[in-house]
Amino acid sequence: PTPTTGQVGEVKWLSFMDKAVKQRLEKAGPEALQEREDRLETALEQAQALQETAFTEWIDKNTVVEEQGRARCGLDICRKLFKSEDFLKKHLRNKHADVFQTESAKLVEPLMLDLYKSDDQKPLPNIQVLEPGGVVHSVEDLGELDRLTQDQHREEERRASLPAQGGAVGA
Repeated sequence: PTPTTGQVGEVKWLSFMDKAVKQRLEKAGPEALQEREDRLETALEQAQALQETAFTEWIDKNTVVEEQGRARCGLDICRKLFKSEDFLKKHLRNKHADVFQTESAKLVEPLMLDLYKSDDQKPLPNIQVLEPGGVVHSVEDLGELDRLTQDQHREEERRASLPAQGGAVGA
């Protein structure tokens, strides 16, 4: 199926991304890819261990033990009372996981930042270039724009040279 007018930009962007990813993969040899995967796996294991420890601490912090073995949810938004700590732990895990995710993201962020900084082939933001007329393009966009402009110029020259090569077409 042919893309609609609104999808043309998306199709160009996807093809550009496919080319960029393919170039990056071709540039890196199998050893570099394996080393990179090992670093990612190590960082993932560290992050999981950190999150498990933090989750246990978070549950303990949000458990309020009351008389007769009852436990109360320590979150200000809930404060629900349970018959035992086991039910409360299940409640925290199932009903308030989003609160923990917000807190745990802050714990894992330094690991991810270090991993990003140590990556030799990390993706970098596009360099923005201001064209006359106030139009902002990335360097990659300008390269594509130059190629398109050159193609259009060649096509115009070809069309201009057609009548000069002799005679009317279809006469």
